Amino acid sequence: MNSIDRTSHLVDQLFTLSRLDHLTAPFYTATVNWTDISSEAIESVKLYARERHCRVQHQFQTEPAAVIPLSGDHTLLTILIRNLLDNAIRYSPEYSTINLILAASNITITNPGNGVPSENLQRLRERFFRPAGHKARGSGLGLSIVDSIAQLHGLKIRINNIKNKLGQRVGLQVEIHN
Repeated sequence: MNSIDRTSHLVDQLFTLSRLDHLTAPFYTATVNWTDISSEAIESVKLYARERHCRVQHQFQTEPAAVIPLSGDHTLLTILIRNLLDNAIRYSPEYSTINLILAASNITITNPGNGVPSENLQRLRERFFRPAGHKARGSGLGLSIVDSIAQLHGLKIRINNIKNKLGQRVGLQVEIHN
């Protein structure tokens, strides 16, 4: 069953990428309901989070109607958040808390873990790129899809390691901003 799930996920990711490749703007644009989008994205990763004993915590630092972008494609933005949450769960230790913070100027997802070697941070958006040494399953397409959806909505992605006071990597942060 696990290989069927993996194959289905890969086909879904490839289908999403093929749809995005030819777009210069979202198919459908409307006022974004970030309450619905964040809830749907969290619901779609809930089972996987439960399997990994992870908790997804989300909070609004502004009114949901003020989160960027103010207008966009509901389905694509849900995929964007879902892929980020899926990656955060996948690359976090079991029993971790993943944070989704929605603010007026950015959307941030943070997760604990070993982060990514700095020379690989920018490569994470490349299709099929997976840093050496990662044991978690995946296709290396999730962040490429996130990057494409963000660009369609006039947004940028910043990926950084979270470091402790000793400079050791203790997590990863993905920020979506104007």
